[in-house]
Amino acid sequence: MTYDLFGIDQNYIFDFKKRVRELTSTDILEAAKHHLHPGAQPVLVVVDASKLSSSLQNLGKQVVIVHPDYLP
Repeated sequence: MTYDLFGIDQNYIFDFKKRVRELTSTDILEAAKHHLHPGAQPVLVVVDASKLSSSLQNLGKQVVIVHPDYLP
């Protein structure tokens, strides 16, 4: 009923599985290159800021320091 409600072909799940099985490592690599951008991903580092904040700022990334008093 859900397929009918959204206008999805009844064979969708079977076709989807077939298409996934047909993927090659090259297809996956190309998709990753197109959609994933490691240089733009945020990095979360949980440390004692008084010990490493200057080192983290030297990486050239934006550093947000949360003071322990603000934590729940």
